[in-house]
Amino acid sequence: MSNRLEHLLQAWGAHNIIHGDHANEFGENILYAAGVLQGRVQDSGHSSSKVLCEERSKDVRDVDRAINKLDSRIHKAVLYAWYCSLVKEDGTTYTEGQISNKLRMSLSAFRDQLRDAKKALRSKM
Repeated sequence: MSNRLEHLLQAWGAHNIIHGDHANEFGENILYAAGVLQGRVQDSGHSSSKVLCEERSKDVRDVDRAINKLDSRIHKAVLYAWYCSLVKEDGTTYTEGQISNKLRMSLSAFRDQLRDAKKALRSKM
């Protein structure tokens, strides 16, 4: 994967963390929303992720549009889970293993899906 795409995804995720409403209508964090995208949690009819504020950069808007164009709900879920996960209360970040557990995937399946999601995203941008 290109360094540019990784940088864009990190900027997109940071923007979501800062400006997103992670205690959304489900009363849960972004990992719960990723579970909705994956289809293992029933959606209440509202969007599982909040609309980003209008002050986002062109690069963040472009990444957001490309992610929304992805056909696979699993690809969207792993991208949201990996790049938009909040730092835990103790100040540490979530590990791949912890995120894959939250998504009810094996670690190898999570890594494969994340790699495939980035590849699909690259073709949309």
